[in-house]
Amino acid sequence: MSTNPANITISQAPPIKTTCPECSGNMKQGYSVVSPFPGVAFSWIAGAPTKTFFGGLVVPWHKRVPIAHFRCESCGYLKSYARKEFEPK
Repeated sequence: MSTNPANITISQAPPIKTTCPECSGNMKQGYSVVSPFPGVAFSWIAGAPTKTFFGGLVVPWHKRVPIAHFRCESCGYLKSYARKEFEPK
């Protein structure tokens, strides 16, 4: 936990492990693009999906949390994390 200048407690996310839990190889960060909109990365959204009239999904973009994937360079194992820090810059 840390405190900002306004004395509001902020919880820190635990560090991301970059060692593969399967083979102890090096994990490298990457991302998936599965959005029909350019520049929108793979995201996690809380709650159950809701269908639109046309069969698509209602996507509350303001609630999305970007997902980063880490891939082992040795065995290919994938691990994903959903955190605001992965917002495209």
